[in-house]
Amino acid sequence: MPAFTSIALGIGAAASVGGAVSGAIQQGDAMDQNERLARDQMAQNDRLAQQQLEESRAIRAQALQYAQATPQELQQMSVMTQQANNTYQQQLAALEQDKQILASVDPAIRAAGEETLKLIQGEESRILAPLQRQRQLQREQLKSNLRQQLGSGYETSQAGFMALQQFDQQSNDMTLNAQQSTINSMLGLTSQAMASRTNISGRVGEAGQQLQNSLSNVLQGTQNIQNRVTNAAGGQPNYNGVMQANAQNNQLLGNIMAQNMQNPTGNAIAGVANAAGSLGSILYNQNYQQQQLEMINNLTNRGTGNISTSGNTLGNTVIPDWRTQTV
Repeated sequence: MPAFTSIALGIGAAASVGGAVSGAIQQGDAMDQNERLARDQMAQNDRLAQQQLEESRAIRAQALQYAQATPQELQQMSVMTQQANNTYQQQLAALEQDKQILASVDPAIRAAGEETLKLIQGEESRILAPLQRQRQLQREQLKSNLRQQLGSGYETSQAGFMALQQFDQQSNDMTLNAQQSTINSMLGLTSQAMASRTNISGRVGEAGQQLQNSLSNVLQGTQNIQNRVTNAAGGQPNYNGVMQANAQNNQLLGNIMAQNMQNPTGNAIAGVANAAGSLGSILYNQNYQQQQLEMINNLTNRGTGNISTSGNTLGNTVIPDWRTQTV
């Protein structure tokens, strides 16, 4: 093989090695640049996610602050509680006065009730004593008048008898009317007393209910504030940005790992090794051919026998096997 051909092949192989190395470097630089861009994007995602999380936490903290009871609300509930207690105490004081009045009347009502019972049963009653004394005096006055007019026998006279009979009938009618009126009055008074007791009991219940309603309103306000605080405290920060950033970063990291698994450096080294192997093979063949030419020239210059290109002999001279020679 001509020398310039071998040189050209060597130069071509070297160029192939150089091209492989240059391509590997360029590919590695491109992948490094992509990885840097990916990692910058991952860092940017983390910053944005952290910013969103901090903003969400700040909003939650502000909501908790706003959920707390304001001084105005606390003052209003305190005033409502105090007013309810004052109203209740005033109502109890008025009811206590009514109870005392009713208690003072109760003995008289009981005594009158006892006398009324006697009247109902037909017994003598102290209630009718004044009327009976008055009618007795009037009857004595009537008898005195009749004695003067009719003489000492007025009681047996028809006029005197009729006058006294008529007067006694009137007295009986007046006594019956007085009894009935007294009974009706006592029954009315007793009914009023019972109604007063019922009224007082009802007013006590109403006062207690009003107090309970007022305190319930205050309690409801307190519960509303507590619910407000609980709702604000129960709200969790918004982790959507963090989750989205993690998902994007995982995708970018997966791309980086996939690129690294392609092992561009190993491929480049393998390409360089292949190119170097090709160059070594070319140089080896060139060296071998050069040795063969030198051996043939040496034998030709000696002029020993006919030249034969078959087998491992050249003429009569045995040539060592080239495969056993050290290059």
